[in-house]
Amino acid sequence: MRPQFPIRMPGGMAPKEEPPATIDNLDPMIDYANLECLNIDSSTPVTNALKQNSDSLVIQSDTDPQILFNIAFLNTVKVHHLKIKAKDDGTGPKKVKIFGNRINMGFSDAEEQKADQEFVLTPENYSGDIELKYVKFQRVDRITIFIEDNYGAPKTVIQKLELWGCAGKGTDVLFKLNE
Repeated sequence: MRPQFPIRMPGGMAPKEEPPATIDNLDPMIDYANLECLNIDSSTPVTNALKQNSDSLVIQSDTDPQILFNIAFLNTVKVHHLKIKAKDDGTGPKKVKIFGNRINMGFSDAEEQKADQEFVLTPENYSGDIELKYVKFQRVDRITIFIEDNYGAPKTVIQKLELWGCAGKGTDVLFKLNE
């Protein structure tokens, strides 16, 4: 159940910002020229999971279950939630860490640094929204998603990864035309 807004905090203060009335898929805001995904099988490019209308394509980790997405945006965005679609066969992600506005993160950085949010996914999460701590992801120009582990398979397989939110305040929204 979603909380009702405005939420009142101790001392009668309200949060600085409420989630936007309109939440959209942020795919048009992703800077694909600066997208980086570490430890994925070269036969399964990261765009397989990020591009809209491509549910039949997947990405798969290469040498172990870990995958690190470094996703840059064309403008500042507010990320509200994400969706990770995977199968319930042991290859789906389990432990996930999310970092906002971190540049050039590698696996050791993601393992050692404190995440802005981390959670354990269950197979039931593979079809629904995974809400983020909205105040942590209000003004991001990049987001790092670290899939630390899966449910016991040698490799992780992701069918779809979607980021949902809206353009940040004061930014011009640039939408890429589908060619």
